[in-house]
Amino acid sequence: LLARSAGERARGLTQALDLDPASIDLRLSAVEGLIFARDYERAIRLADAAPAPETPEVLKRSLRFLAGAAQLEAGRYSEASDTFGSLLRSRETAAALNNLGVARFRLRDPDASALFARGGSLTDRRQNDISFNRALALLFEGRAEQALPALDRSMEAAPGDAQVRLLRVWALRLLNREAERGEEWEKLMALAPSFASLGNPDL
Repeated sequence: LLARSAGERARGLTQALDLDPASIDLRLSAVEGLIFARDYERAIRLADAAPAPETPEVLKRSLRFLAGAAQLEAGRYSEASDTFGSLLRSRETAAALNNLGVARFRLRDPDASALFARGGSLTDRRQNDISFNRALALLFEGRAEQALPALDRSMEAAPGDAQVRLLRVWALRLLNREAERGEEWEKLMALAPSFASLGNPDL
């Protein structure tokens, strides 16, 4: 755990799991370590191993959640959609709704924003992420006007977030509010000049 690189930590955790494959705690840590190391396919394989029957349900759910997160990162959106859909059938949480929303958005579901809206109604520390994802989905759904209030709230919470400000630029351009868009663009360029090529929405 003290290893400097994510890859070294993942290797150490998977080696420990080889010595004690029945340990759910080690499996969870190894899967998480592999996700941090961007070894998503191996994380999925480790998470797919059936836990021991006596494993508490909350830990089985955590393992399934991590499997879904790795599927998302690996671009396996249909599988991730199935995983998070299954988790939601047993218990609805903001995190599962958010990740299902990401999977459905990547699958071009025209109503993905509704999943983020449901997630936003639940208490969760990830609310800024959920709000951002909902705003992005709304832009793709052609509902820029509805995205603006969520973006304004996100900007209040994190005024230095360049990605949120970029989405606001896109929303204003889609709404033909060019004077406001120009002001917002100047602020974005002062904050993140590397975003200079992203001025036009590429939906």
